[in-house]
Amino acid sequence: FETVIREVGGLISGHVLLARDPSLVPGYDGLLLHMAVDLVDRLLPAFDTPSALPSLFVNLAKGAVPETNVTCTACAGTLLLEFGMLSELTGNPIYMQHAQRAAKAMFDKRSRLGLVGSSMDVLSNQWASRESTIGPGIDSYYEYLLKAYLMFGDEEHLHMFTELYASTMRYLMVPGTVRGYAFLVDVHMDSGRLARPF
Repeated sequence: FETVIREVGGLISGHVLLARDPSLVPGYDGLLLHMAVDLVDRLLPAFDTPSALPSLFVNLAKGAVPETNVTCTACAGTLLLEFGMLSELTGNPIYMQHAQRAAKAMFDKRSRLGLVGSSMDVLSNQWASRESTIGPGIDSYYEYLLKAYLMFGDEEHLHMFTELYASTMRYLMVPGTVRGYAFLVDVHMDSGRLARPF
């Protein structure tokens, strides 16, 4: 997750900036894009799991680290923008396909209330944590679904975001009594009950 949003995102952003304005670095030859492709190709073995969700850790020389089988929802579901741009820039659809498969796999595992948990076991394809939140571990997943729709125009991303947003507001929002502010709390994804006292 951190490698994708920071390193891959930075390499792609730098490439796009330099490709749009060659005067910034005369003679720029696409090196940053090549580096992004090399890095993501080294990350792809993380997706070699029964669930198609990426392992949390990858050894860039040897591939996935199989001992780490639990990943947070944000880590697995927040790849759409960087992988999507890489597919757009290279013409290779495999990057976006991996990102979409991971985002959809978690959406398909939502509870009957329409909520997702905060972490998933990539080997068993079962939720490791059934706590639903808008905080760390999930927040970027929601964000990237909407941004992916805005960036690439894929209606499926908007559909997933809209459904998750509606369920989140229905089950996590506590109408406020202090100056009319509402509060969002963490709940169990199956029951909608408060996950912990605050």
